[in-house]
Amino acid sequence: MHLPNITAPHAIVDVYDMPRRDDVALIDLTRENREPAVREAEVVPFDSEHLGAGVKSTRWVRAEADRIVRATNWVWRTAERDIVVLTASSDLPLAEALDPVVDELARTIRPA
Repeated sequence: MHLPNITAPHAIVDVYDMPRRDDVALIDLTRENREPAVREAEVVPFDSEHLGAGVKSTRWVRAEADRIVRATNWVWRTAERDIVVLTASSDLPLAEALDPVVDELARTIRPA
């Protein structure tokens, strides 16, 4: 059992491995068009040795109480699977600092 220090900075990373759905556009998986955006999303290629060519989409959206949330999605579409890694935080410096760590985690994902 792991009991984290709840007063320390923390982040949650979600990983979704879903059957590929051709009726769902890639832009819906990257959520780069998600509103209400406060600036244009940064969308860049993101490759993985195990999953191939993917996309990384970082966006900034206005949440309740006028908070700004930085959200990033890493997305791969294989012949059979849609794989999405996502994280979001209103702690903007923490979210930016964790990017390289989540990049590394995302690159370790491989098909079962």
